[in-house]
Amino acid sequence: MLIVPEEFNRNAKSVQEQDTPAETGRRLIEYMCERIGIPDLAGRDLLDHGCGVRFSESFLNLDLPLGSYTGLDVHRALIEFLQEAVDDPRFTYRHVNVANRMYNRKGRAEAPYDKVDLGGRRFDIASMFSVITHQDPPEATLTFTFLRRHIREDGHMFFSAFLHEDDTPFQQLVPEKPDLMASYRLDHLTEILERTGWEVVSVVDPAPRDLPIMWSLLCRPV
Repeated sequence: MLIVPEEFNRNAKSVQEQDTPAETGRRLIEYMCERIGIPDLAGRDLLDHGCGVRFSESFLNLDLPLGSYTGLDVHRALIEFLQEAVDDPRFTYRHVNVANRMYNRKGRAEAPYDKVDLGGRRFDIASMFSVITHQDPPEATLTFTFLRRHIREDGHMFFSAFLHEDDTPFQQLVPEKPDLMASYRLDHLTEILERTGWEVVSVVDPAPRDLPIMWSLLCRPV
């Protein structure tokens, strides 16, 4: 069992009230697999950007099928905790020092992924839950470009985002707190994805089956 200190459970209070992190993680993993069209993650390599601790709890504490899991996060102390606490060869964790005005003000703004060593590995799936929701277009462009380099040609990327329908391509929904809620017009987000080597497969509105997720996009490499 992976026992996580409360300080590392960073999900919103409303999400925490729904169920345990392991259970909400299980539901999200199963939903992602359904969208991709696979029964589970048995034999598949998952690259989870903005990993937190929830999916690790789901896989380890609920014994969900998995090939391998690589978690990336800007929270160094959280990554160090997982590196020490998880003794399973399927799991790898890396700190990502990407600059973000909400969560990592002192991070790298220029070539932030150059220091992320994944050993040349490529993965079947990249996932991001509540990552692009906090990234402006330049940062999202860097993120999508990085993930494209590490996903196999027949792989997928699944992520959540805030979307809006007015004339503004991008907006901060809470201007006094930049990157708290970063929202895109879908056509603008699609353009960024296409420039970075992705094709949108499907888009679903928030909270399908009451899941704690905003708009969700499934993409595949172009």
